[in-house]
Amino acid sequence: MNSSTIIVLATALIVDPKLRLALVVRKRGSAFFMQAGGKIDAGETPFDALQRELREEIGLEITQEQAEYLGEFHAEAVNEAGHQVHSHAFYVEINRPVFAAAEIEQIRWIDPSNVADLPLAPLSKLQLMPIAAQRLAYVEKDHAYRAAIKEAIVEADKGIFISGGKVREWLEELRTNPNALEPEPDIFKK
Repeated sequence: MNSSTIIVLATALIVDPKLRLALVVRKRGSAFFMQAGGKIDAGETPFDALQRELREEIGLEITQEQAEYLGEFHAEAVNEAGHQVHSHAFYVEINRPVFAAAEIEQIRWIDPSNVADLPLAPLSKLQLMPIAAQRLAYVEKDHAYRAAIKEAIVEADKGIFISGGKVREWLEELRTNPNALEPEPDIFKK
């Protein structure tokens, strides 16, 4: 494969370690979710490109200390037929809200251990989500509790809040305060 068919990227494997979820994005006009990030411009280091792309795409500011370099990964490009991506991937833990901006149409927090039926780019599905699942050490014993939290976050990200403002307030607190893991007992009652 010649160099004109290789797309060099800086991508972020963004996770929320408290909720054990990974962030994926869907670009406008694409049916597939993938990692936030993008092409490395001339003169940029992979981290410089990552920092710029995260700011532009999801409003996330990071420092070099917050981004652990995972290495270089190769996969089939999902939006450019006949191309391969060569990704410099970074692991980034966050516990604050992000938002879709620039060419990003949708963001989604997913369980990285359960991606079989999700429309994910090969780089995400086959290489980066397994890393996230392993690092987040998905625990089955608290699955029901985590499922309720994940459902609430998905609904909150859609702008739908169950149980009025109590869930919204708790989710915002949860994203910023790791000690807020236990909600009031009746918070999820409809």
